[in-house]
Formats: sequence, C-alpha cells, structure tokens
Amino acid sequence: MRFSLITLGVACVGFGVLPGMFVRDVASPLASILLHPNAYARAVFADGGAVPALHLTFTYLQVSDLLTALVEIVLGLLLAAAYLRLKVEPRPLTWLRRLHTGSVNDYAAFAVTGLVTVSVVLLV
Repeated sequence: MRFSLITLGVACVGFGVLPGMFVRDVASPLASILLHPNAYARAVFADGGAVPALHLTFTYLQVSDLLTALVEIVLGLLLAAAYLRLKVEPRPLTWLRRLHTGSVNDYAAFAVTGLVTVSVVLLV
C-alpha cells in the first residue's frame, strides 16, 4: 500500500509540474470528444473519421491563478484556525468521524461526495 501511495504522490506532482505531455496526449483529445460528440460518434460508429483536435494551453504563473490560489490558502488557514478554537465539534463532523473506518475507500467516497456536492452547487 505504501508503494501505491508513493506512486500516486509522484504522479500528482508530475502532472502538476509537467502537464504538457498529459494535456497534449490525453486532455486535448478527450476535450475534443466532449465538445464534438457528433463527430466522435461518426468516427466510432460510421466512417472511422478523425475527431477534431483542440489545442489546449496551460499557463504557469498567471496572476489570476496565483491570486486564486493565495485566497484559497488564506481561507483554508482561517477555517482551520476557527475549527481548532471550537469547544464542541459540529455534529456533521462527529457523524463523519464515526463513519470513517480508516479504509482508502473512505477517502475515495469523501472525495466523490465533495465533487458531487460542488458540482451541484455550481450547476444550481
């Protein structure tokens, strides 16, 4: 299990530091498929044509991205400080602690639940 976590960590750092190859070879074709579903369906089911390829760019050190990251870090630290000062833990957190067994599946379930929640909030 330790090896898989190390591999996952190295892959995350690698994708974050050197995204060019991943963006070019994986993300661009997948984005093309999502943005041109009819061309994808035609390519797969009918004539075997090519799916239109998109050119995606990735920028490091863009001011808006850096400011967003800074705001998120500051808000996270403020939230952590507020939580540490609480005398009584909120009920939802107590419920989650009871639910958590320490399994990797718990972390996956929490991550998926968070993604679904954020998606629903952003769509509404």
